[in-house]
Amino acid sequence: MSDNTPLRWLFLDLNSYFASVEQQFRPELRGKPVIVSPAESEFTSAIAASYEAKKYGIKTGTMIADARVMCPGVVVVQARHDVYVKFHHAIVKEVWNHIPVTTICSIDEVACALMGRERKVENAVAIANSIKRGIRKNVGEWLGCSVGLAPSRMLAKVAADMQKPDGLTILEAHDLPTKLLPLKLGDFPGIGWNMSTRLRERGVETVGDLWQLTRQRTRALWGSIEGERFWYELHGYDIPDRPEAKKSSIGHSHVLAAKMRDPDAARLVARRLLLKAGTRLRRMGLASGAMALHAIFEGGEPPDKWKKRSWRNDEGWGTDIRFHPTQDTAYLLTKLDEEWAALMREKPNRRFKSVGIVLHGLCPAGHVTPDLFAPGHEQKSQGQGVDLYSAVDRINKKYGQDTVALGVLPGQIAKYVGAKIAFNRIPDLAEFDE
Repeated sequence: MSDNTPLRWLFLDLNSYFASVEQQFRPELRGKPVIVSPAESEFTSAIAASYEAKKYGIKTGTMIADARVMCPGVVVVQARHDVYVKFHHAIVKEVWNHIPVTTICSIDEVACALMGRERKVENAVAIANSIKRGIRKNVGEWLGCSVGLAPSRMLAKVAADMQKPDGLTILEAHDLPTKLLPLKLGDFPGIGWNMSTRLRERGVETVGDLWQLTRQRTRALWGSIEGERFWYELHGYDIPDRPEAKKSSIGHSHVLAAKMRDPDAARLVARRLLLKAGTRLRRMGLASGAMALHAIFEGGEPPDKWKKRSWRNDEGWGTDIRFHPTQDTAYLLTKLDEEWAALMREKPNRRFKSVGIVLHGLCPAGHVTPDLFAPGHEQKSQGQGVDLYSAVDRINKKYGQDTVALGVLPGQIAKYVGAKIAFNRIPDLAEFDE
């Protein structure tokens, strides 16, 4: 790659995003150590920490009880995902005022392709600083961000991480690999704990070692074309995105508050998660042919990254239910209750830490034909709730969440249970009314 290679990407990373939004929304929290908790429990983990809290060693993943010991004055706030999504949209809108947004990478990250004169260093820096000022002025004075400028999108993301908070880092072709050498392998996207271990086992211990790998060797170490893509991006080459995969599942999970951990309350939360998933299913025009249900007992941990949908042990259980594709929430709820009752007979009198629902085997609803070989009562049950629940969807959309609710008063379960932000999925605002 030539030293004259231009900057092609601007990558923006909001600093301590959830905690910063809370400090923006509640001025009394500014300057104080703040952590954001996903549930009312001392035994769940922080999903965000303000920079004031990070000074005490608190970070994402720190248990709430441990954080209180590390910093006795820490303020714990419960996550409000609807607020974070609204601020996200305001931030993206502000970025558009300065440069088109190419990719929304996550709730707190966006990538912008630089074009023409924007690729000159002085112009790219001017755009970055303009975005920073615009966010503070028009969205929130407490919302800082770090920006990376580089020839490839991956390197721009790495650059944004190199100086926090409120940083601006430039990686030009002639800076490579010198400015990368002090970094750790895990500082690069695509190199998690497992990949770091694999690389070290094969003699790749430093970024310098990583840089010296050939394209073919990198592909072999990754065991797929992803290794080759990584090599090109690491060396500053700009490569096109992969085609976006079709949606394969719709799921929600929830860490339970202490008062919701007995079997009956946990089942109600599981039903609530399924109601939300069913509403999303219909809104997206999809039908589901399978449902995975999982529950973790207090003190338990999930299996390795949910590689298996069906499992049983002393940590919890998971089960996968197959059926003819449907949009009918009433039918899905019946299947959930049947499976829950069977599982309770196997593992009675246990308290739960979390529950989750995943609808998969998705297909367009218009492509589903009736199952002629299903028992007559099941054919009837699979369709009887679609019209009813579609009407409920429309009422709740028009008049607000839980205008019509099934079985449980809204106040008994967290308002936005299930509508949460994952790294690569930002909920639609409509989900917070479902």
